[in-house]
Amino acid sequence: MQMRPRVFRWKSSDDSEPDSIGFIAQELQPLVPEVVSGDESCPEDENGMIAYPM
Repeated sequence: MQMRPRVFRWKSSDDSEPDSIGFIAQELQPLVPEVVSGDESCPEDENGMIAYPM
C-alpha cells in the first residue's frame, strides 16, 4: 500500500475557496501510525483527528 493524496473541498467553503489536498487518516494509519491520532472511543470522528502537513 502507498500514500494516496486526495483533492477535496470542505463542506463549509464556497466556490471561491481553492480545493485542498490531504490524506484519509484511516488509510494513512497503517503506513505511518505516528502521524494519525484520535479519540479511541470514536476513531472515525474527523473532529478528533489531528492533521499534519506533509
